[in-house]
Amino acid sequence: MSSESDRQTTYRSLLAEVRDEIASKSCEADRVRAELAHLQDQERQLAALCGERAPSAPGRSSGDDPGISLPGDQTPERKAGVNFSLEVRRVARAAIATAGRPMNRREILQAVRDANIRLPAAQPEKKVSKILWGDKQLKNERGVGYSLID
Repeated sequence: MSSESDRQTTYRSLLAEVRDEIASKSCEADRVRAELAHLQDQERQLAALCGERAPSAPGRSSGDDPGISLPGDQTPERKAGVNFSLEVRRVARAAIATAGRPMNRREILQAVRDANIRLPAAQPEKKVSKILWGDKQLKNERGVGYSLID
């Protein structure tokens, strides 16, 4: 009976060690994921400044065809268009505020290009309109252009 008790004690001790190791590795994995996300954000920002499209998956180079994208090769942020759309919206709002007047989509597209943001679209003006349509801080008046909502 004593050997069974000793065995159970040993198993419990090993189980505690394994659980501690799992907790440690889980914390380490969270830290690495956060560091990777930070590096990917830096990569996207630098690629935008260089007029390039950042790779959307590890091992994929910027020179790959931007028209081909498999569902598995995009980060969740890229799938949702969060970073890209937010950046276009931020530039548009800043350009409108600087101009002090409504701007049409062609003018906003030029401001986006001046900010080194490349729109990977066959019709970039329509892409700008689609992105700005969802911006709750802007309104579009037909024939006038986009303006800031007060």
